[in-house]
Amino acid sequence: NGTFSMQKEHILSKGYCWDENLANKEAEEMYNRIFTMKFLPPGRGLWAMGSKLTSERKIYAALNNCAFVSTNEMASEPSEPF
Repeated sequence: NGTFSMQKEHILSKGYCWDENLANKEAEEMYNRIFTMKFLPPGRGLWAMGSKLTSERKIYAALNNCAFVSTNEMASEPSEPF
């Protein structure tokens, strides 16, 4: 619940076709990658995705991580922001 239900809602709202079998295969692949620690969603995604906050209240800002990095010195220090 969460990622794929949100994707399904978006696709159907745009009038596109939703392939339930393909979505299930992709969800299983995502689960396997999470379970084997090959991929992990951000903590905020784990916390809010599929909760009432996103599914009912449509507050998607909770999925964004906060950050600010100045790029003023990119020319002289290109790796500094990273």
